[in-house]
Amino acid sequence: MISEELALLISKMDLKRGRIFWRSFSDSVHSPPLELLNPERVDDTGDMVGMYFSTWISHLKDVNFDLLERNDKLCGEATGVLGQLWTGLKIVSFPFLASLYKLSASAKSQQGKAMEAFYAHQKGDYDSFRENMLHARPWLMHSFPIKSEGKMIWVDVGGGTARNLEYLPPKIVREKFSKIVILDVSPSLLEMAKERVETMGLSDIVTLVEEDFTATKAFDSLPVKGSVDVVTMSYSLSMIPDKVQAVKHAIELLKPNGKGRFMIADFFALPTIMVRDRNPCRGLSRIARSLESTFHKKWFANDHVYLLEESIIDLLDSDKTRKIWDVRERGSVPFLPFLRPHHGLCIAQTK
Repeated sequence: MISEELALLISKMDLKRGRIFWRSFSDSVHSPPLELLNPERVDDTGDMVGMYFSTWISHLKDVNFDLLERNDKLCGEATGVLGQLWTGLKIVSFPFLASLYKLSASAKSQQGKAMEAFYAHQKGDYDSFRENMLHARPWLMHSFPIKSEGKMIWVDVGGGTARNLEYLPPKIVREKFSKIVILDVSPSLLEMAKERVETMGLSDIVTLVEEDFTATKAFDSLPVKGSVDVVTMSYSLSMIPDKVQAVKHAIELLKPNGKGRFMIADFFALPTIMVRDRNPCRGLSRIARSLESTFHKKWFANDHVYLLEESIIDLLDSDKTRKIWDVRERGSVPFLPFLRPHHGLCIAQTK
């Protein structure tokens, strides 16, 4: 909502003299789109009301990013309740019927074969079903930094069907990006991506790469190390077995000196530290939380999804990057109201 409001306001403002002022119940900048405004904290000791924790102002002349419109609507693949049920059934039944699905001959790695087996039988309505359960993806794309200077390079790891690309109107893509790479191990999903990219008329800007991101040879098909503005992983890091290597490779791609950003939207494990140490609940409530955490991990593992642990997110604070955003919220799963996993958005910036 903040992203949408800023896009509407800034389109009508004087970019040299314009200022945006806000007060907040948060003691820090509470939303990534606001962080892009390069805000300054205002001394509000004279505020006689005193009901807010912080006050901020942004001078648009000092902002290096364009807060532009996003497109939330999924184009095509509209399915009814029966279609959603059928897709959900295929996903839930996959662990029991995996051996019956034919693997694509073009899958290049063991990880690629595993992912291809999972996606090949549901690719046609994959996006329309998962749109209702990947809650952090809109957070990621509404927080996506679009540099005013343009000529951006974006690598979307595990970009699958190119759904993330659809959040940006084609006109903005042409104006602001020189190259976009969508990498995935599933040829079936990249098939869908090819159709989407062609429909958007962006085949000259978007390159599709079928490769395992953790393999060293993946860099042969990617932009030069240190040349990428943004690397995104939207619900893909949890499906990559070697998460440490994936994070390392993402960081290697980024532009240094604060010019590169690594963004992760994904499922997160229920914090173990909350279960063991910080949970104020006792007795049955504490046991229930522990059981819930274990159940989440096992349920998602059936679909090759391994919930992100804090040790992986800690890698964002490295000698090259620092974590600038980390938020978690519970979200629903279609047809399974009792299952409310943690979704999160984490953003790191090069130092």
